[in-house]
Amino acid sequence: MEVPILALGGDESNHAYLRDLMPSEGTGVRVVGIADCGHYLPEEQPEAVADAKEALLS
Repeated sequence: MEVPILALGGDESNHAYLRDLMPSEGTGVRVVGIADCGHYLPEEQPEAVADAKEALLS
């Protein structure tokens, strides 16, 4: 796939899985681990999620 892909994973959840899986799904893949976070990234770490989205769009 030739579109930017942002995969966010909580370091207490699925970040390691995404880090291993997502690069094979296309080019331009960014996998970001969110510290001190489980499954509910926007609720647990809203600023980190916003920062990752902003970085992708800039």
